[in-house]
Amino acid sequence: MSAMLFLSDLISRLARDSRGAVAVEFAIIAPVMLVMYFGTFEASRLVRAYMATNRAAQLIANLAAAEGSDGVAAADSADFCSAGKLAMSPFPASAFKATIASATKNLSSGAVAFDWQDTTCGGGAGSFASAAAASNGLLSANGDTVIIVKVSYDYSGPIHFVLPATFNISQSAYQRPRTGNTIPHS
Repeated sequence: MSAMLFLSDLISRLARDSRGAVAVEFAIIAPVMLVMYFGTFEASRLVRAYMATNRAAQLIANLAAAEGSDGVAAADSADFCSAGKLAMSPFPASAFKATIASATKNLSSGAVAFDWQDTTCGGGAGSFASAAAASNGLLSANGDTVIIVKVSYDYSGPIHFVLPATFNISQSAYQRPRTGNTIPHS
């Protein structure tokens, strides 16, 4: 009987003892908190990269649309690309690519066609398949013209704890030329 009494006494003392409860609670909560902390960090950096990619696309489109009747030269495209890469700061510019194009709706036929496409920025973000689809319905009247910029960025986060290692972010931007006329490319 004494063994039963000893065991019963031991169980009741352990049930009243709460010294290790905090350690057990910490062991349960700590992994969940770490996942939440690193997940929030990774997600916020991904959102910042998305916003920077959007800003870079808008900047390149704005710079190309500001060109006058002299048009866009190869040196201008390189400068636009450099500006886009700077807009991606603090993210590495090595994964930045952009394609710049000009599309116009023909005066006589009303067909939408590309005037030019430039894929020299980081190897380009891909070429546009169709001028009508790329212009996104912005060319309503015959003679309308638009600058189209497609940017892609391969985001790689510093921590791969919660999210996948790499995300491809793509953005498009549209600007009307300041002169109202089609901007030539040389």
